[in-house]
Amino acid sequence: MEDVRKQFKEMLKDGLEDQIRETAKSGYISNWKDATIIPVIGFIPSVTSEAFIAGAFLLGQDEDGEAELLCTEPSDEQYPAGVIEWKTKMMQMEGIRDGESICELLLDFQMAVVANDFDFNDAKLNGWESIFEQIRNHERSTNRRSLATIAEMGQIRDALKELLSNFLGDLAEGIDNWQEKLNPDAINIASKDFNEDGTFSTEFTGDWA
Repeated sequence: MEDVRKQFKEMLKDGLEDQIRETAKSGYISNWKDATIIPVIGFIPSVTSEAFIAGAFLLGQDEDGEAELLCTEPSDEQYPAGVIEWKTKMMQMEGIRDGESICELLLDFQMAVVANDFDFNDAKLNGWESIFEQIRNHERSTNRRSLATIAEMGQIRDALKELLSNFLGDLAEGIDNWQEKLNPDAINIASKDFNEDGTFSTEFTGDWA
């Protein structure tokens, strides 16, 4: 089984990331250039034999700093055999007529996880089947509901970075102004101003007095 994390990174590198960010840009997501992109990993026990990439979320923000989540999914033919049929069956069962997000359906039925580093590390140790068993037993979150909170935390992080940058800029400017106000001649200390024993000469102390 190919490592899904490695597979997702390759997909991003091969153009998926550019596609997602361009969509975010056209959707007026303010941080489209550097917003975090997190994969959605799916696993349907009765349909798929291994975990697969169901899609990805870009954790964006609008101009007001509110969370703006963008979900991107592969084309139907890129999913493992049986996944689209499963989607159609679930839509019929739920009475959904219009096209529904596969990612959202999988998450609703606890057959997907918005995978973070913790999930990937556990999957590497114990396998994805173990991850999804924990999700079905309500021992692990799908992480879906925390996405908006994480996106908004990005807003706080950016605000803190801007505040720190402004503070350092003001500090540097203050130091420059302080140096300009000093009289260089007033603090110019040369070797002639010292006595042989290391104390200041009478001439030097007299000038300061």
